[in-house]
Amino acid sequence: MMLANDQDEEGLGSTAYNAEAGRVDVRFADSISLKTTALVIAASDKAGMKGAPRDRINEIIARESKGSLFMQRAHHLAEKDGEKIQSLLQRLNEKDDQSDNWRVSMCEDTIDPQLERYRSQRKKVSTRVVVDLDSFFISCHILDNPELDESPCCVGGPKMISTSNYKARRYGVRAAMPGFIGQVLVKELSGGSECLTFVKSDFKLYHSKSAEVKAILQEYDKTLKMCSLDEAYMDIESYLDAYFSITEGDRDHAAITKRMSNSDDDRPPLQEMASILEIKEVTKNLLHSIRKRVHRETGLTCSAGTASNFMIAKIASDMNKPNGQVFVGPSEEEIRTFLSPLSVRKVCGVGRILEKFLRATLGVVTVADLYAKRAEVNFLFKPATAQFLLRVSIGYSEDSRRESEGGERGDDESAQRKGMSGERTFQPTDTWSDLCVKLESIATRLAKDIQSKGLKPRTIGLKVKLANFNLLTRTNTRQVALFQQAGDGSTQTLVDIAVKLLRDVKRAFVEEHKDKAGFMVRLLGVRCSNFRLERETQPSILQFQKNACDVQLDQLEPGHPLETSAGLSSTRQRSPTVNPYRDSPKRPRQPSYQVSSCGVSDHTTKVHDAPKIARRDQLASLLEIASPQQHMWACPICQRQLPLYQNDRINSHVDACLSASKVKEVARQETVLADRKANRRKRGLDQFFN
Repeated sequence: MMLANDQDEEGLGSTAYNAEAGRVDVRFADSISLKTTALVIAASDKAGMKGAPRDRINEIIARESKGSLFMQRAHHLAEKDGEKIQSLLQRLNEKDDQSDNWRVSMCEDTIDPQLERYRSQRKKVSTRVVVDLDSFFISCHILDNPELDESPCCVGGPKMISTSNYKARRYGVRAAMPGFIGQVLVKELSGGSECLTFVKSDFKLYHSKSAEVKAILQEYDKTLKMCSLDEAYMDIESYLDAYFSITEGDRDHAAITKRMSNSDDDRPPLQEMASILEIKEVTKNLLHSIRKRVHRETGLTCSAGTASNFMIAKIASDMNKPNGQVFVGPSEEEIRTFLSPLSVRKVCGVGRILEKFLRATLGVVTVADLYAKRAEVNFLFKPATAQFLLRVSIGYSEDSRRESEGGERGDDESAQRKGMSGERTFQPTDTWSDLCVKLESIATRLAKDIQSKGLKPRTIGLKVKLANFNLLTRTNTRQVALFQQAGDGSTQTLVDIAVKLLRDVKRAFVEEHKDKAGFMVRLLGVRCSNFRLERETQPSILQFQKNACDVQLDQLEPGHPLETSAGLSSTRQRSPTVNPYRDSPKRPRQPSYQVSSCGVSDHTTKVHDAPKIARRDQLASLLEIASPQQHMWACPICQRQLPLYQNDRINSHVDACLSASKVKEVARQETVLADRKANRRKRGLDQFFN
């Protein structure tokens, strides 16, 4: 990232920390102007932008963005960031005043032992691979129209760019940039000799080509994860195991994949089957053959990075684009040599704000700086952020499938995924019906994606971005997760919750600003999170009926015909009369649970409740035989009779009765009736007698 105005990025934070004095110069933070802290989206580290005239690009972007609502908000956020930086610097100086050697003691007592444990857990071989398709969207279109590759082009339009080819990136054009700015960049930097070509997106084409690539890669790792249409995370250790377990003359792809399907758990570790150098050479050759095959069968090029974890592999996949690969060995020296000179912004999970804080407070620019200032990082930042940065400083990642945005994600998607979201940008509007229609479309599509992955969210969040780029959010957490089973009405529930959250956001905005016209929305988003792995059971009417049976049973007198016919009198225990003013005698405490055969306590069946449960079940069966009519349930909305023990049918019926369409229809009918009454002519006294 670069600064929008007169101070370049090298000046930011370069003198914030006085290494000799061991203190921070607070005046440095005061000298940072608000204009220079307003960053523009130039992403100088983007692949394909090496050698681009960065200063000139920033100058054009700042000029074209001047006075826009986006830049106004950027300056406003820069003010808040400056205040936070001041606070961090002040905390650090206060800590220095209290103790002179707190950094050394913190490193020796806490940080270094923890980092040493991380190092000991590091994977011994580099088999984690990240495959990244080069400029995927526009490359799919170039396959159909090769002439596009001869000039700067991008997928998108004047409002927003999805991706650009490498010729356009030489002029600073990149994803997430407004298209009109991209047009100006190409025109001015080329001296008017070239112009930017826009191509309309075609997601059907993208999904088709992505599926072709995935089918190829799955032959090398059946459990690979496509984290997006153009990015795959795979582990080729099983493939290499099979490769080295076959004699050299028989090592072809068909034999290796067959051996992979017949995996042997007693097979020795990979590092015992071959030397590190052999593994390195075979891995390089394998990746080269995979990339050639992808290009031969799909026409697309891809870049790849290989390392002992996905965090480093992700960085490596971006180092030799396009159509290249980078291998990072598993040893401590190889990892340190690769990571130390890199900017911290290269690490997935370090955004421009975190990078800005690290520079301004500690002068951290590279990963090597991050390790050198590990004590300050551990002291200043929140525990989760500090732990992530400390792991980054030594190149360690606790991933079993990938690590992204500062959090680990494993094979079990339900357990590791933090959330799923969908959002949509449109022309600013304050029309309530339009906003509800757009929100319903977003929520419905998100519900489909969630159901396809078998996830069950409990927390629903709403994101609202106004025309002035102010961001408003609301969340709602349910006791029972959505999407417990197919057809349970959760999609409509998700839509209803999202609309209610939008109504709450608008009401709060109007109350605060006293201006309905100011609620102009340009983006809506819905996010589902707080997933549950196992199906949660909602209290059903059947459970309430069982409770009712308990009550009826407790009210039966000894010798009651129903109790006698059920054979319950022998199991019924009459409690002795107890004086309420005297403490009851102490009795041996019995366990309220039984231990299952696997050694796990089962709290669902209590020992002292077993006779009661048996009596309840017998009573319920007698009631059902004696009077089936008592086991029908009347819907409180339409009064329809439904079988009490068909819980799914009852839930579906209630959802249908409570659906938005039914409610709207009832409201419309009531409105019509009210209008008729209001328009009905009043009868005069003469009409009354006539």
